[in-house]
Amino acid sequence: MNFIGIVIAVVAIVAIGLGHVWVPAVYKALGLRSWILALIAGLALTGASLFVSNVLVSTTLAVFAASFLWGIKELFEMDKKKRRG
Repeated sequence: MNFIGIVIAVVAIVAIGLGHVWVPAVYKALGLRSWILALIAGLALTGASLFVSNVLVSTTLAVFAASFLWGIKELFEMDKKKRRG
């Protein structure tokens, strides 16, 4: 049996769940400028995923990279909502 798909699905759920936690927390602590940190983390994880030969580890890094990069969009949306009141 091959469980790698299920493991990746769980990793994706965890990454998305953590995104729902870190985006508001980082925005509250650092404001909109935190998008740069999310970009650096996302690009670093993407780069790392390219050089890891293990498929599960590479995919995990890529999923977390996507979560950080998506978080940038969420940070800007959170800022728009805050400015609107």
